[in-house]
Amino acid sequence: MSLEIFKDMNDELISHLNYKNPRTASYIIERNSCSFHAIGGNVYKPTSGVRLLRFNIAAEDFLDPSTLRIMFDIVNTAEPVSTGGPRTLYPVSPAHGWFSRARLLSRGQVVEDISQYNRVHEMFNMFKSSGASEDDMLESMLGDYKTSGPVVIKELSGIPRGERQTVLFKPLFGLLSQSKYISLKYSPLTIELELDSNEYANIITPNSASIYDGAYTMEATTGSFEIQNCMIRADIIKIDSELQNKYDDHLMSGGAISLPYTTYHSQILKILGTNFTINLSRSLTYLTRVYASFLRATETTMNPPNFWTKPHNCFYHTLRINNSLLGGNVPYYRDRYDIIQNCQLQIGSKLIPDYPMKSSSEAFYFLKKLSI
Repeated sequence: MSLEIFKDMNDELISHLNYKNPRTASYIIERNSCSFHAIGGNVYKPTSGVRLLRFNIAAEDFLDPSTLRIMFDIVNTAEPVSTGGPRTLYPVSPAHGWFSRARLLSRGQVVEDISQYNRVHEMFNMFKSSGASEDDMLESMLGDYKTSGPVVIKELSGIPRGERQTVLFKPLFGLLSQSKYISLKYSPLTIELELDSNEYANIITPNSASIYDGAYTMEATTGSFEIQNCMIRADIIKIDSELQNKYDDHLMSGGAISLPYTTYHSQILKILGTNFTINLSRSLTYLTRVYASFLRATETTMNPPNFWTKPHNCFYHTLRINNSLLGGNVPYYRDRYDIIQNCQLQIGSKLIPDYPMKSSSEAFYFLKKLSI
């Protein structure tokens, strides 16, 4: 039934009185949840053997990028010790924390290349709401991983010796974050992930300090692990031949399909002194956002070494009494040097902002203006 008579031309039939059947997409004839296994091996280690995970994603149909996840098993390969300790493996971050570099290629062309990948991914995770972070955590790590605040190591259950934990995460590629389906017939994808060469990059480092009550000593904690059963899970969309032929004709006639997306570049520089200028040379189509974070070695004068603080999850602030995350109430001191006293970005002759930022509070104001 169709009602086309309204009292006023500006009136609209409300949904409660509209009895039409919802529109469908009959040209979508099949959706399959597919698996793509890593090529070149099934066992990966950070210090020996193969460190590069490589996946080829090829099909005649379309990829739904929102469903793509990288899945693998973390296996605790610790040997028993004479004292009979549990030799537990304690991850400190979600699954992305193991990888120092990520690349996305299509037909041999590099589409995205992100160095310091685990740090970049961790930074954008911090910008998410607590609910979104918890959803990611349930896929990518043990259920007791903390999504905000300092790590409380006594709450970590870890992976016992000889056992494994299956984890998933969505790689931080701009092409996989945009909403359009990707035609794998014309743009097959290759994803490469490189394990960090530091075996403790994403696990608690064994420590014998008495303050930890022996829970994380060399006998109780291990850094021995393997990554196994690596694969990609994603949905592949099959459309009917009539619509597929229209895409084929469009491309064969010289047409193009544009997929606008945002990608990420990361660069680490060493800073000496309190006043410094950083020069970056990078060719970009459009520059949308610039983030600056600080990293430094953990101070040990006031607190013992925080062996769960890693380069990828430690974002330093000079107003903090030190770089420690030990305890939840480490204060910030305004009598210390502010991290921002005069900060400005210059692109050519353009200054951003027009007047320099002169405090950390003002820097946080500009951070909130960036839509994540």
